[in-house]
Amino acid sequence: MARTCGRACGMALLVASVLFIALFGYTVYAFAKYTPIYRPIQCESLWSRMGGIETNFETMTAGTTGRSQKLCRNPNPYPVTVRQADEPAAGTVFVRDGADLKEVGTSSIDEVHFAAGGSANMTANLKLELPAEEIFDLALKDKLQAVATFKALATASIEYLGLWVDMDLIEDQVCGFEVRLAAQQVGGAACALSLDRLVVPSIDNPKVYDRLELSPENRQSRGLLKNAFLAAVLVTTFGLALGSGRFGATALRRARGGEGARGAKGPEAAQGETVGKDAVACMGPSSQTEAKMEV
Repeated sequence: MARTCGRACGMALLVASVLFIALFGYTVYAFAKYTPIYRPIQCESLWSRMGGIETNFETMTAGTTGRSQKLCRNPNPYPVTVRQADEPAAGTVFVRDGADLKEVGTSSIDEVHFAAGGSANMTANLKLELPAEEIFDLALKDKLQAVATFKALATASIEYLGLWVDMDLIEDQVCGFEVRLAAQQVGGAACALSLDRLVVPSIDNPKVYDRLELSPENRQSRGLLKNAFLAAVLVTTFGLALGSGRFGATALRRARGGEGARGAKGPEAAQGETVGKDAVACMGPSSQTEAKMEV
């Protein structure tokens, strides 16, 4: 390649080498930027409200609704959207009845968008509905421990070279909170990936802090995918930068060497032609004729 590539080709290869070096550096920056692949979203409770118990005498059921909101901050360098994955179906709400969980209603979360490094409010909705006799029995208790289960879908939008790639992650969420039905109070909720890791906060705790985490399996699989892609780009750009730079430099050296050889040969050839013409001019007409005949 270097034998047939001229000056213009050599310059083009050197420019390509510089571009590949720049892409290599950008990929190193992206690797550091997205490592680790996910940092837990940090949340703190803001407020919780619960309505009064309403009775449906036709069905002899009674129920109530509640809402709670928490302020969450996304520490990741990319935007994240969180919504309920099992819509239009809702999650399930249980209350602890001794060692058992009794189903008492449904739960849902509103879709929320977090900018990169930004904050937003996450709102959870609660709906309880039971036979009237059962719900009034629950209302007589000082407080109840409730557990809501649902699937959360988190969509992370990751940017590379101006291109955005959406990465969807589905996690089972288990959230616990305490309720006083008679007083129409609901406490702040704390969430975990499984029931055995859940710690239900007290309703008397004014502030509840928790995190939206990824399971170890999801975190590892997404991290390996990111590492494999960026490592492949790093190896490819490094090889292309090295190869194009080497061939470009060789081509330029050969081009300069050829120009130097032609420049050195030019004056000698011109001097030879001048000497020949002077010798012919000094010869007489007869000598010139003889010289032509001899030729």
